Amino acid sequence: MTPGCPSGWAARDGMTKDRKHMPQDTISPRENRRDVLERLYHTVMARKGASPSISHSARLMARGRSKIAQKFGEEAVECVIEAIKGDRHGLISESADVLYHLIVMWVDAGIDPADVWAELERREGTSGIEEKASRPKPAF
Repeated sequence: MTPGCPSGWAARDGMTKDRKHMPQDTISPRENRRDVLERLYHTVMARKGASPSISHSARLMARGRSKIAQKFGEEAVECVIEAIKGDRHGLISESADVLYHLIVMWVDAGIDPADVWAELERREGTSGIEEKASRPKPAF
């Protein structure tokens, strides 16, 4: 894990994992885990424009999209390294860092996770080979 990476994103950004807005009696632990990306997105959104001195997310966004993309790339490489090493725990940890930095990039670019989920749903049930072949070819 890269030093300073927000494995404990909520605590790092001065947030608590306040789930009072979620009716716990109607949400299973598994469903609750699926919502973690949405909660993370909203936490990062709340940090947009915050003081970089109190928020890792705000610090990244203040440094600009190039820095965010660089951090995402670094974390992706670390994720690949852990996969090649066969280190399950390392891969899980680095995967969390990749997802965090991806969400910071989404927030900075004005992308809502619902748009990404819709694209995944559009592709659902389509062969990866077919889906890739249907993409427009770049004009060089």
